[in-house]
Amino acid sequence: MFHFVRNDTLYGTNDLIDRFMSSLREFGPADTLNQVSLESTPTADAIITWRVAGRTFSLFVEAKVFPVEPTFQTRRPDTADGVRVVVSPFVSRAAQEQLARRGLSYWDPTGNMLLQNTDPFLWIQTRGSTKNPQPEKKSTALQSLKGRSASEVVVRLLTDGGAGTARDLAQKAGVGVGTASRVVSLLREENFFEATGGGPLVVTDPIRLARRWAEDYSFERTYRAKRYFSVLGTDQALEQTKRSGVTYALTGLAGLALDYQAQSQVAPLPASDLWLYTDDLARVEREADLVPDATNGTILVAEADFFAPGRERYRAIGDTSAAWPWRIAGDLLSASGRYAQAGLDLAHDLVSRPMSPYA
Repeated sequence: MFHFVRNDTLYGTNDLIDRFMSSLREFGPADTLNQVSLESTPTADAIITWRVAGRTFSLFVEAKVFPVEPTFQTRRPDTADGVRVVVSPFVSRAAQEQLARRGLSYWDPTGNMLLQNTDPFLWIQTRGSTKNPQPEKKSTALQSLKGRSASEVVVRLLTDGGAGTARDLAQKAGVGVGTASRVVSLLREENFFEATGGGPLVVTDPIRLARRWAEDYSFERTYRAKRYFSVLGTDQALEQTKRSGVTYALTGLAGLALDYQAQSQVAPLPASDLWLYTDDLARVEREADLVPDATNGTILVAEADFFAPGRERYRAIGDTSAAWPWRIAGDLLSASGRYAQAGLDLAHDLVSRPMSPYA
């Protein structure tokens, strides 16, 4: 029997698929043919051909080695032809309802199963455990990309186009190896890396990764950015910040405008507000003469710890310090409306630049 497998983790994709195939052989009238065979495919973890009760079904299997959550996003498009089955060590009741509502089937070793199809018609449902039999496995896995350290890992991945190993990535991003490994595991689970047979980490789609990151991450929330106004205006506030010698990095629309200026391009939107990172919030407040205004403030300042040596830091453009382009793109994408669109435009521009790892 030949298995074409894209995941290879400690739980075992092969084991999940084998158990699922065994459970299929238990269904169907006893006096009818019930055959299960496996085919190779570059677009699924496995394609199982199931011939039962005179009908043939193609089961497109997506194996997840961690328990499936209600927010699960399948790698296969919703228009895929055939029965799309998610197999996992455990599928919670909430996840079962969401998968069923989206037309997906599921199976886990505890006995939870739904196989549904319209043409030919298929409906098989069984109930298994309501509790994850191995809850400790879930606790060790990163569940989102909303953290500060995760943002540094993603920025480095997008800037370099990938990394040799998780350890290399950790060293370049200036974070712990454990943090980088958990981010890599999450992104690998969601199919953000090319299949290199255990080789280097290569980002498949930087735009998709940036947008995925922005679903969890937010400049304002993740870094708890505070809003201010300045009676002197945003431009003068920035000039006073620069003259003070405090460490800072420009982001948002102003950072985007600066990046485009460095590329001899014109920014698509004027910057009416000011977004800054700094490692000394109190000093920026004092030097730029900022007044807190949580409701209408147009100056957002976030205190960050990535300015330390060996960390992400910033880049100098003329006499101004700016965040790295992919961080600016992520910060804007995590907002809404024209900000998000500007971030998406910048991401597309970064991918097309001659020196880009994606160009």
